[in-house]
Amino acid sequence: MTCHMTECRTVAPERTVHHAHEALLEDGTSVSQLGYEYSGAMLDQLREQVPFPARLKTAVLRRQVDFLAGRLCAQRALRTAGFEGDVEIATGEHGAPVWPANFLGSISHCDGFAIASVACAQRIAALGIDVERQMSVEVASDVRRQLATDQELALGRHGSMSPEAWLTVLFSGKESLYKALYPGVGRYFDFLDVTAVHLDADAGTFMLELLTALSPDHPQGSTYPIRFHWNADRVFTRCVVPGYARPNAQRFKPRTDGSH
Repeated sequence: MTCHMTECRTVAPERTVHHAHEALLEDGTSVSQLGYEYSGAMLDQLREQVPFPARLKTAVLRRQVDFLAGRLCAQRALRTAGFEGDVEIATGEHGAPVWPANFLGSISHCDGFAIASVACAQRIAALGIDVERQMSVEVASDVRRQLATDQELALGRHGSMSPEAWLTVLFSGKESLYKALYPGVGRYFDFLDVTAVHLDADAGTFMLELLTALSPDHPQGSTYPIRFHWNADRVFTRCVVPGYARPNAQRFKPRTDGSH
């Protein structure tokens, strides 16, 4: 499948959709986002545009809407990235989306907001995206030892972020890295298997470094760029691992993490 660049475009809101937007970014990735409500009308609208898996029939409405909204974003992101075939994103192992050959992507959703990012595998080696609401002070206190070392916590203080804001960014960034790398390495790794370095809070960037080897392509000490930005109380993170042009770009399997 040949990847064709397309121009950025904005999609007008529809009925119960709060907002929808697609864009092609400078790094060659496409992003599609969608705001929505949890209602029967929203579910009906999504079902008109996205195949409804039989396994979701017994799920609660919130789960159904989140899943379909994420898949709709993924379909739109694929189109924006240049995919020209019939778009139907199947579900693979552990609920992971199965992407068309020569494309890779990532999906995330959080409290009425879904986002997906897609790229051509000839240009990008790995891609992960995540969205989270800012943790409360109480939650941040409960989970900080599972997410971060003392050195990582100090990094956030130097970046003039509150502990709960930095832990939310860190959690989301590590989720994005996991989503990016899991398809290639095929193994689980923990929050403490990677550490944050080189935070630039003003630029919205930091690096994550592997503390353990995951594969020959991802040895201990490998570093990965994370970009983040806030929109109200939500933080968005992306991990884009650059690739290089080659005829058959299947260094990574054509599926993403187990998120949906």
